[in-house]
Amino acid sequence: MSYSARQHHHDDETPIVPRWVLLCAAAAIAASFIAAATGGGGHVTMPASEPTIQRSLQFTDMPDGTVLVMDTTTHLRVAILARNSNAFIRGTLRGLAHAVGTDGANRPFLLTAWKDGRVTLADNATKRVLDLEAFGSSNVGAFADLLTADETAAPQMTPQTTSGAAP
Repeated sequence: MSYSARQHHHDDETPIVPRWVLLCAAAAIAASFIAAATGGGGHVTMPASEPTIQRSLQFTDMPDGTVLVMDTTTHLRVAILARNSNAFIRGTLRGLAHAVGTDGANRPFLLTAWKDGRVTLADNATKRVLDLEAFGSSNVGAFADLLTADETAAPQMTPQTTSGAAP
């Protein structure tokens, strides 16, 4: 069979993709994995703003499935996140904890509301700062409630219906 006959002969289920296209795609995927693993990519600088309220919080998974939220400055309970609730808060914390290979317990996270309206969550262990607005207003609200929660009452927070995705 000649080269031209091999190049054009194929069944309907198997598309012909030139080898160089596959190699380029593999190289692009590998480069993106390397950039993600090493923290490569663009560096985003947030505009300067003054904090309006900050709270250093510690999140502890309890045996009954709840999450105890403590203010690390006052050492008082801020909230108890009910079992199977607050998926966005739980997922965010798992993601930050995963970056350092721990469960995130016994280390504080700095939650800050800024004058320009942003709400951020900073992890001093990894130096990561998440701008929570990127995840939608209902998800920002879940964290913002922790900024103003009464330390003495510490009611159970109502379960969230969001799955962590912006509406």
